[in-house]
Amino acid sequence: LALVRPHVKWAARVTRVRDLQPAISRALAEARAGVPGPVFVECPVDLLYPEAAVRELYFAGQRAPKSLQERALRWYLERHLSKVFGAAGREPAPATAPQSPAPRDHDLGTLKGRIASAQRPMLVVGSQALGPGTDPAALAAAVGALGVPVFLSGMARGLLGASHPLQFRHQRKQALKGADFVVLAGAPSDFRLDYGRQVSQQATLVGINLDRRDLTKNRRPTVAVRSAPDEFLIRLASAGTETRAR
Repeated sequence: LALVRPHVKWAARVTRVRDLQPAISRALAEARAGVPGPVFVECPVDLLYPEAAVRELYFAGQRAPKSLQERALRWYLERHLSKVFGAAGREPAPATAPQSPAPRDHDLGTLKGRIASAQRPMLVVGSQALGPGTDPAALAAAVGALGVPVFLSGMARGLLGASHPLQFRHQRKQALKGADFVVLAGAPSDFRLDYGRQVSQQATLVGINLDRRDLTKNRRPTVAVRSAPDEFLIRLASAGTETRAR
């Protein structure tokens, strides 16, 4: 568990049958919540077999305990099995996962004004914008309504179809260097963006990301918005922001 925990979103160890189902439900909820990612649940193999089969395995070939040592061992095993299988049939509580932060009106207002005044704006939409529960049609309509030249990356590729007038596919590095206003919607400043160095230092950089760490990783944006990128862009477009593509 110690080896795996730093590399997953959530990790847990289960030692009782009654906790197995809630742990699996929580793991699935955590894997889908926020930024989708891996989770890990560790459990003894005993929990995966019926109690009768485990008891037969534990006590197969054993005679009735006579010595103090044998009685102590029998008591320990019985106590362990009672703990493992106790209240196994109870109804588990429904699993819950952290809720994604909703877009704030202040952030929407700030970004609306800055996009409208930008001379060479650019939008980069990454995989996170196409997470579980995303409405691709609504997101595509929002991107079109914003009127900002856009590059799509990761799972966002294909969002706008094959011939959308706002979509660009080549020379992204040069475009980012020349832009004065860049919005990274669900696209972290990682190796694909040369760790943020592809964006001009003179440009206003806006990061929209569900992951607090990814928001400021490698390069701190001028405006950091912790929110679901798709929801934020849809709300921003519905606020009436319009920018002529240059």
